Amino acid sequence: MKIFFKMLTAAALTTAASGCSSFLDINTNPNSPTAVTPDQILATALSTTAQNYTGGTPSAQNAYNGYASWVASYWGRAGGVSGYGEEITYNYSSTFYNALFDNSYDNLNDYQLIQNQAATYPNHAAIARIMKVYNYLLLVDEFGDVPYTQALLGAANTTPVYDKAADIYKDLLVQLTGAITDINAVPASGRTVGGEDIVFAGNMTNWKRLANSLKLRILMRESQTGDATLNASIATQMTALQTATDGFIQTDVVAQPGYAQNTNQQNPLYNRFAFTVAGTGATERSYQLPTQYIIACSRLLLQMPKQTT
Repeated sequence: MKIFFKMLTAAALTTAASGCSSFLDINTNPNSPTAVTPDQILATALSTTAQNYTGGTPSAQNAYNGYASWVASYWGRAGGVSGYGEEITYNYSSTFYNALFDNSYDNLNDYQLIQNQAATYPNHAAIARIMKVYNYLLLVDEFGDVPYTQALLGAANTTPVYDKAADIYKDLLVQLTGAITDINAVPASGRTVGGEDIVFAGNMTNWKRLANSLKLRILMRESQTGDATLNASIATQMTALQTATDGFIQTDVVAQPGYAQNTNQQNPLYNRFAFTVAGTGATERSYQLPTQYIIACSRLLLQMPKQTT
């Protein structure tokens, strides 16, 4: 009887152990996925790029638009607010806009994850390739030399070299041409892009137009160098762009994930610089004011749309 009881106990423990293992296997934590697909990443990546540009989160030194507006004197600080930051004095420290630098590379890693799955998500990967160019263009415009050829490798290289700005500009043009080629090569049966594209809603022709428009911006940057050899190349590329099949972007490029005047749904830029969800004035609403130097111009940028109710 004792032997039978011991055997029964052992069998019960074995069953319990295997059952527990199966239970744990079934109940995988959905909040800690081990892999994500491009259609799950793209919307957040695009929204993050827009916030990095406009400054949708309330922290210092976190937006390209704010930095340029201060440095170019398009913005001025209102009375009662310190007006002599590094953007005004040009006395830059080693931590100047570190948050923006770090946030940009975090965002670039999102696009790299998408591009790594080009075989099964070719259109998503082409969008990511174009957006990587846009992000690197912003980085170079602000910081000059930045990590490029050895960047986005994760733990494989935690100390990437800083590439020269001029070399990065040249390769960005190559990447844009490659992205357009990638889009054109996707067969009709290829995976399409849906609502996760909060910029063009999967319209790949518009993405090609954006790529052409970014080429123009880069060529304009390069034209300021005074390099005769480079200028000849610029002239050739500018001529070729005049007959670009898909043309260029004619209106502002905006990221619209579905902003609304509701808690946790409001445009973060509007929430920071205009009004809260309750309709009261935002804390930073009167921190900065437009100066007499600000000009009205048509700009190509990835921004957040105006707040709607």
